[in-house]
Amino acid sequence: PMWGVALENITVGPIQSLLAAIFVFPFTYLIPAHRPIITFDWINLIVMLVLACFVSGSLGLAIGTAFNPREVPLIFSVIVIPVTFLGCVYYPWEDLHAIRLLEVAVLANPLVYISEGLRGALTPQYGHMNWIAVYAGVLISLVAFTYIGMRGIEKRPRSRRL
Repeated sequence: PMWGVALENITVGPIQSLLAAIFVFPFTYLIPAHRPIITFDWINLIVMLVLACFVSGSLGLAIGTAFNPREVPLIFSVIVIPVTFLGCVYYPWEDLHAIRLLEVAVLANPLVYISEGLRGALTPQYGHMNWIAVYAGVLISLVAFTYIGMRGIEKRPRSRRL
């Protein structure tokens, strides 16, 4: 059934995301000119990694079912780049306080909560978004993208094999 295909995408996507995180994480420590002081909050780190991986899988399913495969290059310019640059990956969310409208607008971006959660789990001394807001944002994103992806895959035309 199509819901099984959707469920497979939502479970295999997180495995790929976790493998990517394991591969990329050492580079975040080795590459910067000024190495960050990393303090592991293991419980929040593990929970955030798992949730972030599932949000990534469900977001991938939602995007994959919303766009025609021929429009993949468009996805990068319209979705991936803005989500990344406005996702508090390169700066903490609190740095947007000077631009109040932008600070509020980026809260619709699930990457903000993932970035802030991982920042809080690895570098709590630098400040981060409130944990309740982080977990609420990640869980709302997970439920919303899972629902959108499941609905999207059910609506996709199916080809018949003879």
